[in-house]
Amino acid sequence: MTDDPNSQKETIQTRRLEHELEGKELGNYKVLHRIGRGGMGDIYLAMHTRLGGQVAVKVLRPDLALRQDVVERFFNEARAVNQIGHPNIVNIIDFVELYDHSPPLVYMIMEFLQGRDLSSYLHLHSPLPPGEAVNITLEVAKALVAVHAVQILHRDLKPENIFLLDTEEGVHRIKLLDFGVARAYGDQRAQPLTDPGSTIGTPEYMAPEQVSAGPLDARTDIYALGIVLYEMLSGDVPFSAGSIGEIFVKVLNDLPKHISSEMGGDSAVDIRLEALVFRCLLKDPALRFQSAKDLHAA
Repeated sequence: MTDDPNSQKETIQTRRLEHELEGKELGNYKVLHRIGRGGMGDIYLAMHTRLGGQVAVKVLRPDLALRQDVVERFFNEARAVNQIGHPNIVNIIDFVELYDHSPPLVYMIMEFLQGRDLSSYLHLHSPLPPGEAVNITLEVAKALVAVHAVQILHRDLKPENIFLLDTEEGVHRIKLLDFGVARAYGDQRAQPLTDPGSTIGTPEYMAPEQVSAGPLDARTDIYALGIVLYEMLSGDVPFSAGSIGEIFVKVLNDLPKHISSEMGGDSAVDIRLEALVFRCLLKDPALRFQSAKDLHAA
């Protein structure tokens, strides 16, 4: 334990930013325990008090629950998911705002998924055999077909937002997560990079048009999926650096390195597959696959 008063103050402030919900009831659900923690809040496992089914409860941090822009983004996730309605998209059951609660409580009830996200899986198994990487990509592409069919962009496609479900068949089934920065598209543009506190994506997976605040459409998500496929096949993202600015420079100007195919057998990457990946990553959206359906077919 430290005697530093500033450190003690910081600890107290940190505690104030979190709900302690374990063992409490939220409507018809009893919260069991925390199963995840992120920058915007926590995720808890809960059980219906009468029917017994398990759900996940995604809760905003109390300080963020007072920010209308963050609550709107949180609600936007629930609304976007319900518009899509697809088996490869995580199902959101309810959205609740309790401002008479102390501290304010804003949460959504989601289906409880068993498995792990692709980021955790890659940490243990990267790089993946091409067949496995393609199988995962096909599943994500199917989800994106449904997402784009209702004129929604995900805008933050990355391994952390691709969940691999536990299956007995040994074949990956996925759920696409986190539509918090999803937007309807048409004439919408990315937020300027200088907008303080704006969350517009994850630098390593952002398309050039996101970086330059250009118009976005389905091809923006296709670029991000190409980055994910590149990472699954090679073990790393094509553009990385010590700062966000350096990453953006590479995204705008550099070409991805060829995917290593030194290993033979099941680990060798066919040049046709590499060409498909590179087409997803072209700087000009007009030269990429024009839809997730086209990518799936290819």
